[in-house]
Amino acid sequence: MPSYTQRQYHDAVIAELQLIDWQKDVGFYPDTRTQLKTPALYFSVDSWSRADSGTDQLHIDQDCSIWIVVDRSLDIDSPELCAREYAADISQLVEGRTFGLDIEPAVFQSATMDNLDPGLKDYYVWRVSYGQEIPLGRDLHDFPRTPLKQVYVSSVPDIGLDHIDDYDPMFPEKLSDE
Repeated sequence: MPSYTQRQYHDAVIAELQLIDWQKDVGFYPDTRTQLKTPALYFSVDSWSRADSGTDQLHIDQDCSIWIVVDRSLDIDSPELCAREYAADISQLVEGRTFGLDIEPAVFQSATMDNLDPGLKDYYVWRVSYGQEIPLGRDLHDFPRTPLKQVYVSSVPDIGLDHIDDYDPMFPEKLSDE
């Protein structure tokens, strides 16, 4: 199974969010306190833990968030209702999504109004949370293999480099021509 870096996963999610026609800005959760272009979508991976993948490759269960930010002063009928509608859109978007990667489908968890950041008091902010399992790192059994050409057997004590002529082929002809 392929493996993905956090950068590859982030870029894949951002690329999907950029396809949404109503968004004006997509990226990381804002660190600056300048006027935001809204409606905006901000993505983060909040945490992860080991997933039970049944393979030797490390898989992680990620907890992800997409924040929907809408300016309270937008010249529309109801910016608060608009923010809720956008949160509902994102909730539907993430459910079952693989973001173009060979990974398990995302699972929607919740959507909540988020008033915790005092720097965003001029905005309606909704947080859509979802989980997704991704492979991280290389599968221990995924390495290039040389085709098997022949199997030889011998018995103790006639083994090792000093006894190469004592080995017998298990098969009358080669298994592979390579």
